Amino acid sequence: MSIAAYQIVYVDCGQSRLYGELVQHMVERQTCWLRPISLRQTLPTDETFEFLNVSSGPDIICADHVIQPVLDTDWLMVLATLSIAKANCDYPSANQHLRQFVTCLLSGS
Repeated sequence: MSIAAYQIVYVDCGQSRLYGELVQHMVERQTCWLRPISLRQTLPTDETFEFLNVSSGPDIICADHVIQPVLDTDWLMVLATLSIAKANCDYPSANQHLRQFVTCLLSGS
């Protein structure tokens, strides 16, 4: 897989998908530095998606084998949803959601 800095990528874990900008791919360490943009969560009641603005949340480092490039059509849908919601990022909430996502990644769920 070929990924480059500034590319929009995603990471799946359980019912969530984190979209972010690839800051750096550290090939020798097999890790990636990601700047989160949006966290998509599946709502259990009706299996629709909720997009959370996590752009002011902390950056994360994750294994490069879990990173996938985002298709343009998928990314346009995320952008449209975020722009319609016009929700600003609440840093404490973003931090909490990202922490839960990273815990999911580390547990391998």
